[in-house]
Amino acid sequence: MTRRATRGLAVLIAILTSSLITQARIPIQKVDEPPPIELTAQEDVNAARDLQDTLSALSEKVTACVKAGKPPESCRCGYPHELNRLGSGYDLLIKDHPDWKDRTLSFRYNGKDGKSVSGLLALRTLRRQRETLTCKVTPI
Repeated sequence: MTRRATRGLAVLIAILTSSLITQARIPIQKVDEPPPIELTAQEDVNAARDLQDTLSALSEKVTACVKAGKPPESCRCGYPHELNRLGSGYDLLIKDHPDWKDRTLSFRYNGKDGKSVSGLLALRTLRRQRETLTCKVTPI
């Protein structure tokens, strides 16, 4: 088969595939999520920010570890103190606000430069990640 014929066949396959996918109308499973909870009380905003800051600090360490060439499994579990702090913070937040479980929190605060900053914290995602994380490695 010539190069031109191969290219033509590839285009034809792509067109047929996209046509079949369009005609199949495969339903996409949607998760009905309620809108984010808008936090306005300063105490609530501080609690969400503390958890978000803990999550961000852990994420930065894990990212740096992976970029340094270590296995992701080792990096995710290599900071037990930070993982425990994140878990404790999550548990306390849900204990104080059980209706926040699996919800997304939206909040605003003033950044270090005095400008308004928006924050979002997806508690469902955080809970699921905690549930699926199994650590059997030594700390980094």
